Amino acid sequence: MKKYIPWFSGGSCQRIFDVITPNSTVDNSRPLSAIVSDLNDDIQLDIVVANSGTDTVGIFLGNENGTFQSQRTYSTGYRSQSYSVVVGDFNSDNQPDIVAANHGTNSIGILIGYGDGTFAIVRLYSLGTSRPVLAAAADLNNDKHLDIILVNYDTSSIDILLDYGNAYFSIQARYSTGYDSRPCSIVVADLNQDNRLDLVISNSGTNNVAIFLGNSNELFSFQKLYNTGVISHPPSVGVGDLNNDKHLDIIVSNDWASNVGAFIGYGDGTFAKIEISSIGFGYRPHSIVIGDFNEDQILDVAVANSDNNTIFVLCGSGNGTFTNNEMYSTGSDSMPVFLISGDFNDEHRLDLATINNGTNTIGVFLRYVMKTAVAAGDFNNDSLLDIVAADVANNNVGIFLGYGDRTFRESIICSTGNDSQPTWVGVGDFNEDSLLDIAVANRLSDNVGLFFGCGNRTFRAQIILPTETGSHPQSVAVGDFNSDNILDIAVANSYHFNVGIFLGYGNGNFRAQTTLPTGAGSYPMSVTVGDVNKDSLLDIVLANSGIDSMGLFLGHNNGTFGMQTIFSAGNGSSPRCVIVGDFNNESTGCCSDKQ
Repeated sequence: MKKYIPWFSGGSCQRIFDVITPNSTVDNSRPLSAIVSDLNDDIQLDIVVANSGTDTVGIFLGNENGTFQSQRTYSTGYRSQSYSVVVGDFNSDNQPDIVAANHGTNSIGILIGYGDGTFAIVRLYSLGTSRPVLAAAADLNNDKHLDIILVNYDTSSIDILLDYGNAYFSIQARYSTGYDSRPCSIVVADLNQDNRLDLVISNSGTNNVAIFLGNSNELFSFQKLYNTGVISHPPSVGVGDLNNDKHLDIIVSNDWASNVGAFIGYGDGTFAKIEISSIGFGYRPHSIVIGDFNEDQILDVAVANSDNNTIFVLCGSGNGTFTNNEMYSTGSDSMPVFLISGDFNDEHRLDLATINNGTNTIGVFLRYVMKTAVAAGDFNNDSLLDIVAADVANNNVGIFLGYGDRTFRESIICSTGNDSQPTWVGVGDFNEDSLLDIAVANRLSDNVGLFFGCGNRTFRAQIILPTETGSHPQSVAVGDFNSDNILDIAVANSYHFNVGIFLGYGNGNFRAQTTLPTGAGSYPMSVTVGDVNKDSLLDIVLANSGIDSMGLFLGHNNGTFGMQTIFSAGNGSSPRCVIVGDFNNESTGCCSDKQ
């Protein structure tokens, strides 16, 4: 059976999100926030949006392909200006209800759900002079009823509303967040592992994060303020285990400082000083959402930039910093002010949706997985080019044998091992049997895998070249580095900040790895080889994503290399791929980085 394979060149630089047609919340609706939930029990995620301009809550019921039905709206009251919504079972009937925080009327609006995606007429509950801008729901007193926490921007306070289990609430307490603190966002989580919920609040007016620890008497005690930076004005906060130490950490978007900041938690409700990750000058990160978007078991963060009509996806480094931002447009004048995530198309991957205040729309970004690296060669000696592709999602490499007309046979699958996450492939005859073999960078299993070709459409079982525990090899390149006419392998060890060299013996075996340091925090993502200085010796070029640069190692004739020379790729560029070629027809080697 023939199968057409699109032709795309190697590298892990492909986009991982694709935008679908935006969903309208109607003119002048001015949506400000949203939440994801299954409102009609069809196992498809739906979206609830707070429309501040039309004083409504909007319901978008989800389809299984990532699209959504047209909006159905429910009034939240005249001039209510709903700023925020939460979903939960507030009347103990096992059906999802909606609570809207109404900034304009100092109230919350409760919409009782029928379980089919429809809701009763709103019931309003006055809050006095609170001016809520955001709501959260959690069982704060362990009575199995969801309570409400409200963030009051104008009065610099938070309100705790306890639920009686029948969708009726009482204001239990009000806490000041500090004079002129202007709180914008809240997260509820157990920060000190005492089985009591705590509160994390971002204070945009005083440039800090406030921690309130929960007590056994259903009250909260102010614990500490953590500085987010001068004139940072953090509008959004989230929590997650960013460094896999089983302690919750805090991450904030710093709107005016064009960065995100992380506070690494100690597990006792206290946190280290902020770690800053810049997203580039002039961006205004307004809303964040945390998730493992690239499926590497390390939490990442997605950021909505309201002034620049973009979202960034920042890859977590496992230490509280983030690199390799991918940028996606949300549309001209869209002004994305809120970001949500969920699996909208049942493909078991996290998708994103933006709440676009400027264009009154919801933009949906569906995540897709491409073969992250490809290489070409004649694997069955029929004088026709074939393709090998690393399949990061399924932990294998696929070989597509060509017919010579740009169509290919169904893939031959070679497993790289459970949770190996192959990210790059290279080809060469490593055992000098005149048959092409395959080298693959297995990121999570910390090795280079070798598949020796048999010439009859089959390959031997994978042989492993260890790259050291925790090295996370990202890319491989093949060449003769010591002028012995035998192929060697170079590997970019992203998390050990080096390039590994395996010198070949010509029989399929290799010497133990030697390494070339690429610099602290460099996170090399791609490696390639070429004779850059025309001395007939191969040199190594790599993309140092963490330090926004290309690195060059000039080769000697004995498998060793000179010190790295750094070439800036531009502040905030985070280069992911690098290629070598003569781009200006001067018969000299040139390098190009791809972001």
